[in-house]
Amino acid sequence: MPQSRYIQFFILALAVFIGFYGYIGTMPLFDLDEGAFTTATREMFLRHDFITPYLNSVPRFDKPILIYWLQAASATIFGFNEFAFRLPSALASTAWVFLIYRFVALVTDSEKAFYAALIAATSLMPTIVGKAAIADAILMLFITMAMFAIFRHWQTGRAVYIRWAYVAMALGFLTKGPVAVVIPGAVSLLFYLSTGRWSLWWRAVMDWRGIVLFLVLAMPWYVAEYLREGQAFINGFFLKNNVDRFSAPMEGHSGGFLFYPLVTFVALMPFTGLVFVALRNIFTDVLPFRLNTLSDEAALKRFGWIWFLFVLILFSLSGTKLPHYLNYGLVGLIFILALYFPKISNRWLHLMPIWIFFVLLLILPTLLNILIDKI
Repeated sequence: MPQSRYIQFFILALAVFIGFYGYIGTMPLFDLDEGAFTTATREMFLRHDFITPYLNSVPRFDKPILIYWLQAASATIFGFNEFAFRLPSALASTAWVFLIYRFVALVTDSEKAFYAALIAATSLMPTIVGKAAIADAILMLFITMAMFAIFRHWQTGRAVYIRWAYVAMALGFLTKGPVAVVIPGAVSLLFYLSTGRWSLWWRAVMDWRGIVLFLVLAMPWYVAEYLREGQAFINGFFLKNNVDRFSAPMEGHSGGFLFYPLVTFVALMPFTGLVFVALRNIFTDVLPFRLNTLSDEAALKRFGWIWFLFVLILFSLSGTKLPHYLNYGLVGLIFILALYFPKISNRWLHLMPIWIFFVLLLILPTLLNILIDKI
């Protein structure tokens, strides 16, 4: 392995450690959702009930079960503390960065893979969500896994990839519900249609082995929960926390149609400048619809844009708007940025904000303690 590759891996390891593991055990739970998830996990132990999550002795139908199981497993090993509750998200984010590197290296080369993984590990939104004691980092991993498997299926036509996509969607369905199926399903349809491969997409959708894998992995808990809670589960999870959340603002989380376009520029700090580079090339990346003549890199750009724009538009139409919803499509834009990064003159100057950002992250807790003492 070339020495430069070792340097890349060291930089990525440092970025992952600082971005996803820094202060996860010393920073108090500060978000309302972190408190809700961790309290529900605690109540599982108190009630000796690992099927139905409860929050303050009331069934919590907000999210499916996987996040609670992962937090419970971590708490069993490390105790009931911030580190244990955040560890599943940090581990999922680590796997997410590795997956991005592996996929982009497979489709393009190791240099672009390094840039993609570095952007993923150091951008503002992924580093915030990536260590929070909530379900989103885990869902982000499974959606990314499904999307990468779908792209490889498009490249090769091999059914094994679509079955991996079904496995990833099943685990995502256990993490946060229908969104884990809607995004890969819709994006893959649009991408396959844009390249004239409708029949390949339809065969993938109807792959009976993939469907069986999905049902075996995802459905047992849903069936058990329905048998126990009945219509209250359907109303609380599928209707209230999916249909109603999309159709109208919930808990005061609203915003205009420009909410997510603006969030994009903040979410990708300190790489916001690269977004403008990508936007200048969006039409040449997506159009014209050259059917079966796309190179792998050109296809990856189109796939990335369709992925990102679908998520952007979907949640812009949603009544309830939370910034971290954009994460589900951010990966598509991240590897577009990585593909353009080597073509930028003085590109290493673009990396300087990363190191400034790192230093700020490292000194921020100490600085806050000093300032608090002076107040």
